[in-house]
Amino acid sequence: MPYLPWAKIKGTRYHWDEKQGSDIKGTIFGVKVDLTPSIDVEFGTEKSNIADRASYMRLTTQFPLKDNESFTNFSIDSKPFRNAGIVNLTDLNPVERSNKIRVEKVSAGSKIILGAYNATTVGANCMLYNASGVAVKGGSGITTTNGRVNLPYVKLSKNSLYYSVCKDGSYVDEATGITTNAPTLRSAVVYSGGDLVLVASPLSEIAYRMANTAAGNLSVIKEKIAAANDTVAAAFGLGNTDVIATIPTDLNIAVAQNDNSGRFGLILATISQMSENSADTSPNATIQALINDLEGMDGSRQSTIEGRKVGTQTVNVMTAIDNLKTSGGNNNTDNGAASGNTGAAGSATGEGSIMGNLAILKISLYDGTNGAPTAQDYIYAGVTGVSNLAEVNARVALAIPAKSDTTSEIQILVNNAPGVATTAHSTLTTNLASVMANGTSTATITMQAKDASGNNLTTGGLTVTMSAKNGSFATLSSVSDNDDGTYTATITAGKVVEKVTVSAAFGGSNVDDTVDVNFITLITISP
Repeated sequence: MPYLPWAKIKGTRYHWDEKQGSDIKGTIFGVKVDLTPSIDVEFGTEKSNIADRASYMRLTTQFPLKDNESFTNFSIDSKPFRNAGIVNLTDLNPVERSNKIRVEKVSAGSKIILGAYNATTVGANCMLYNASGVAVKGGSGITTTNGRVNLPYVKLSKNSLYYSVCKDGSYVDEATGITTNAPTLRSAVVYSGGDLVLVASPLSEIAYRMANTAAGNLSVIKEKIAAANDTVAAAFGLGNTDVIATIPTDLNIAVAQNDNSGRFGLILATISQMSENSADTSPNATIQALINDLEGMDGSRQSTIEGRKVGTQTVNVMTAIDNLKTSGGNNNTDNGAASGNTGAAGSATGEGSIMGNLAILKISLYDGTNGAPTAQDYIYAGVTGVSNLAEVNARVALAIPAKSDTTSEIQILVNNAPGVATTAHSTLTTNLASVMANGTSTATITMQAKDASGNNLTTGGLTVTMSAKNGSFATLSSVSDNDDGTYTATITAGKVVEKVTVSAAFGGSNVDDTVDVNFITLITISP
């Protein structure tokens, strides 16, 4: 009877300790088919912690070889379904066999760039680690004059955490011009494939520490690092820049353009300026102070850099950029080359720029209790038509951040906010048109401030006066600002019947509208 192929499923898990502290582990899953008693083929997939998943196929032939036999040609049956009980030698086909063993590469690997940037850091020892905290083979080097280490063909696993640690080295501080010993900086990312760039900077170190909430548990860092990287970038006005994979401009030697590299480089120089203005003892001290600010540990609002009080200044990002441009601020004793190289990155406004992104973040997070946006903030954000700042801020405070975190969304809030109060459209009303003239009865006069389109203002701030005309005996109180766009005064009756007209004024002009109050007495007629 003809030979029938036999198939079986194969599953294997392996674990190999090469040496202390290093291991390889993975799984194989496939199907093995016996084509003849002496020939089988196996195909499936293999995955390990040092290589991406790969498909494989193996052909196996068994020969009754004797010891010390050596030959280069042999014959096998070319028809696997032939009757296995009868084999004619004339039916066998000669096949050439080579004694050479060839090893195929599973994967060519990925190109990796590790960088260390306070400014460009030279001589830093950078090492790449995997999700187990084990140094990646071939993943280390010393940064050169461009602050980088180029590592060709390093094997990485997708969807795994990788982080770099860069130690030692030195850089020229962009704010002071002084050569400074570099701090240890880490940078982490969940690898998604392709070539990998890991830039270690004060920003990446801040993000790493913020993600490290479980005493170095790398699984927790893997879960939190992407959000931490984004939060830090946004807090420094770099919300549209990948601060892990972008090589920053060094403002010691180049002007910062309004692109990802230029903006990133300007922020690194700004951090140096913050350190100088605050008289920090080391770069690490500045990094820790910024972490405290971002996490609200010093009483500040979370996820923003509100800055530190230094003398008469609160040194936040915008203030530090200005100080960098002008070589100003407290403790500014030395000036680095960055002062003249802030370029377009330091002057651009609108969404996407540092100034614009910082202003939009401040506006979107305003809830009526923290620092109110200024008119200049709206200009930086690229928003126009802010004629009544208090009213605009009141609208912004009521909006959720998701509805006020772009220029277009803020512009809608501005367009819908009431404008400046006008005397031509503001109104006067009374709660009682008639009051007993008994010397004690009162009525309340209310002025509603309105803009040129007749919209009610919802905030206070006007200096309003009211006066009574045609009345000699009624008295009018001073005006109270209710902080909601209304202003009130109380009129108290005399003991004389009369009609009183109340008017109001603000901004040097009289309100067009007036209101009358009649003071009356009751006449009792006996039957």
